[in-house]
Amino acid sequence: MANHTTGTPHHLRHPTRAGLAAIAATLLPATSVTALAVTGTAPPASAAGLSPFDIPGRGATVPFVEQEAEKAAHNGTKIGPDLRFGTLPSEASGREAVTLDSVGEYVEFTLTAPANAVTFRHSLPDSPAGTSRDPTCG
Repeated sequence: MANHTTGTPHHLRHPTRAGLAAIAATLLPATSVTALAVTGTAPPASAAGLSPFDIPGRGATVPFVEQEAEKAAHNGTKIGPDLRFGTLPSEASGREAVTLDSVGEYVEFTLTAPANAVTFRHSLPDSPAGTSRDPTCG
């Protein structure tokens, strides 16, 4: 493109740009794109099986003792660790949990110090029909 006042082509008015354009024009055809095809299935990504509770100094300092079902005596099914979105272990505090899906299964917590209160946090999934369940805890 020529300068509208002097008639000098644009690339001659800016020799540095002309040189860079020449280098780019030379290198561009020499570049290539490499495609990588991966076949098969990869296992789900996961982090190390280290619980956040096992790392000293990590998390809040709380005035109570936490107990984890997967570390307590139980005859249920221990699941996890699992970090995949939507799975039961991924929603649990240490990415592990214990499922109690048959009559007579239990988790037994043993206190290491006197306590004046207890809080249980549990997940109660819907029935296969999508309706809620009404189990007892005792």
